[in-house]
Amino acid sequence: MLPDWFTTYTVLADFLGPESLVVSLIEGSSDDGSGELLAGALREHLLFIGVPPENIFLKTNTSAPDWERVHRIEMLARLRNEAMAPIFESETPHLAPDGNKWTHVIWHNDVYFGAQHVLELLHQHETQDSDITCGWDHAGKWFYDGWVGRDMSGDLYSPFPVPKEDEDKPVKFFVSSPRTLERFERKLPFQVFSGWNGMLVINPTPFAPPYNVRFRRGTPRHPDQREGEEECQSSESMFLSWDFWRYGFGRVLTVPGVHLTYGKGDTHSRGWVELPSPDASHKEEVSWLIEPPPKVRCHDWPDKLGKLHWAWNSVRWTDAPVFESPDPNTPRPSPPPPLDH
Repeated sequence: MLPDWFTTYTVLADFLGPESLVVSLIEGSSDDGSGELLAGALREHLLFIGVPPENIFLKTNTSAPDWERVHRIEMLARLRNEAMAPIFESETPHLAPDGNKWTHVIWHNDVYFGAQHVLELLHQHETQDSDITCGWDHAGKWFYDGWVGRDMSGDLYSPFPVPKEDEDKPVKFFVSSPRTLERFERKLPFQVFSGWNGMLVINPTPFAPPYNVRFRRGTPRHPDQREGEEECQSSESMFLSWDFWRYGFGRVLTVPGVHLTYGKGDTHSRGWVELPSPDASHKEEVSWLIEPPPKVRCHDWPDKLGKLHWAWNSVRWTDAPVFESPDPNTPRPSPPPPLDH
């Protein structure tokens, strides 16, 4: 996987200009030499292809969290926020290290991808004028990021859990959104309520004042709330889309032809980029909806310490986020104190 990343960064530097790239990466306590490779070879490679040293933020060989002492979603949100240090900890969060305005933030999971994947997402992000632009990640024939993804009906991209008797049948997609299914089958981009999907391009504006969007867990239930009245206890990745909608940045796009995979077998069979196939009745351009769906399906993560829990034992439908105008006097969130392992 890492050789593919090195190659991709090289092509992107050549295509976009190395001075335009800022790379931020946090590596955990891997025992396979990844930390040493990233700390040494990746930094040297980025410098060799022309990325300025002030644009490289690598943190490797970090201590593994004691998962039995932390809330999983809270910890993952914290780690993602730490990777956003070039914006979140900057005295000039609207500006990149070179003094120009940030244009895009790109996140990717531990997936196989090439430069074409990134460039197609950037292309769709710009031409569709979206705020979040996601790919499509796979686990075999299944859509991978099912806990995060919601279509514009507020429902899952694909029903889950799958009954045992249906496991060998073709996967059903967008059962609550027939128009989305039509676009999906033609590999046309489509609007969703939320997505992460292995890789995404993000409008950086909501991360800076006055919005100050951060990765976060759902707000726990207050003592005066009954069970089910609290905010959905979902993924920190889903709350990115949620809070973008809350501040009026609801142009969330999924590009189903940008296939992202987690294993070599999947990469060989489906890890390429398929371009959209518009026709007389289906244009490539998305017709944006301004309002989110009235209700959003929720599978709550248990409010417990540890990471080995299951979110699919219950389901409820929660109200979608209500539009808010940010308070310009709200101070920026402070970075959290160092972790105590």
